[in-house]
Amino acid sequence: MPFNEIVLAIVCVSCVTVIVRSFQLSIDHYYSWAIISGLIIVIALGVISYNSSTGVAIISLIWLIFLIIPKAGFLLVKKLFYQQNYQKARQLALLLRWLHPTDGWWEYPQLVLALETIQKGDRVTGMNILEQYQPLKNCLGRHAQALIYWVDADWNQYLRWNQQTVSRKTLLAESELLIYYLQALGETGQINQLLVEFESTISYLNKVGNSIQIDLAQLFSLAFCGQISQVRQLLTATFVGCPTIFKSYWMATAELSFGQENQALARLLSMSSGNDMIFDNAINWRLRYLSSQLERNLNQVSQNILDRLKADLKLSFKYQRLDSKQRKGQGTEALIGINLIIFLLEIYEGGSENLETLYNLGALVPESVWQGEWWRLISANFLHYGWLHFSMNMIGLYFLGRFVEISLGSVRFLIIYFVSGTGAMFIFSYLSLKLSSVEYILVGASAAIMGLVGGMTAMFLKSWWKNRSIIQARRLKIILFVTMIQFVFDFLIPQISFSIHLLGFMIGFFTCLVCFTDVFRLDR
Repeated sequence: MPFNEIVLAIVCVSCVTVIVRSFQLSIDHYYSWAIISGLIIVIALGVISYNSSTGVAIISLIWLIFLIIPKAGFLLVKKLFYQQNYQKARQLALLLRWLHPTDGWWEYPQLVLALETIQKGDRVTGMNILEQYQPLKNCLGRHAQALIYWVDADWNQYLRWNQQTVSRKTLLAESELLIYYLQALGETGQINQLLVEFESTISYLNKVGNSIQIDLAQLFSLAFCGQISQVRQLLTATFVGCPTIFKSYWMATAELSFGQENQALARLLSMSSGNDMIFDNAINWRLRYLSSQLERNLNQVSQNILDRLKADLKLSFKYQRLDSKQRKGQGTEALIGINLIIFLLEIYEGGSENLETLYNLGALVPESVWQGEWWRLISANFLHYGWLHFSMNMIGLYFLGRFVEISLGSVRFLIIYFVSGTGAMFIFSYLSLKLSSVEYILVGASAAIMGLVGGMTAMFLKSWWKNRSIIQARRLKIILFVTMIQFVFDFLIPQISFSIHLLGFMIGFFTCLVCFTDVFRLDR
């Protein structure tokens, strides 16, 4: 498994994914990422023709600097922005804009500086900065105009401007405007329309927005509907990094919407201190407007949307509890430990890349299996060819194994793991003897790990089919995408067996789907 080929495959597949995604979304400011990805692929093809390790290192560095780092960094900038940590957001954006100066990112730090200035009490200077960009007929100008209304909590005027100026296509394409629009509907008491817009746009936010925008859309919908318990859960889990005043403000909103006016008003009045002009404007709006204008009665369509949102959120919190459990996953750790011991034994006996050593320790050779050495169906799952092969499989086993084990329990996790691994080895041996005369020697936990991927797919599919959950649909798409990427690697790298991975995936899928559908803890 050549390391250079794996690196180039990762680079090319990620760039192709960005290009496809850009054209699927058909958003102007996404095309620059497609252009960058295309240039990286062209350079990578040139590197492949020379087959140079130095060239692979250079293309990897270009990929990291101009695609991975700015994409991940800008997501963090937006997270800091929505958390109203404007100083850190601006400082990070100032660095990242040198890596991606298009799409308005070069000017973006100025917008953040305006909010940082206003937050500290200098409204005039901050507004002057925003008004410089207001005349622009692009996403930067629209964002500046939206921020002017947002800073002053002038939500009625924002809705009028949005209706007259922003088309539906633009609203969907620029997820920042969509977030302000959803909040404006709630702030002006149009709760039924808020819920309808939430459901009609949440799938699009899943495509173009980052996770905190999705979380904000959920927060607005729940808070303005008076769902105090769910809002509290969101603020203590999803928005744990946000300032205290942010959490208090939205708790007060939920309480006010629910009808606990005295408690909400006391909370709002205690927050208004003059230390944050933006929040002071928001609090003043809340005190004078929302309590008298709020639609307290949801129609049936809106109630159904709210019920689905609450069900999705309940499922999401279950996943978060699984992810944060202190339980280590003893079965997963035991398997990793056994693999490590046997890998060290490979090295001691002659080397992990020595075929004779691997054969003597139990590598899968179909002819040998059919001659009676059935134990190779098990032992081959614990042998690995080189450090890279071992490391990649153990990383996959740690993350996937732990999730499946906590979800289904240790016994069922081990059943899926061993049935997938040994079953795939058995079928592979049979087919290789029946269909080909090529001699094979096969090692690795990949089939068993792909069985876990198949088991996860069955879990998500079953839960999505039962609840039609947006969260489950998103997770199902992610796991299917990861599986597709794995199979692409199998075709690109001849040392990896596509058939053994496919067999492991299918066996794990059907084992989980048929045998364990009644014990999925995520549905409880």
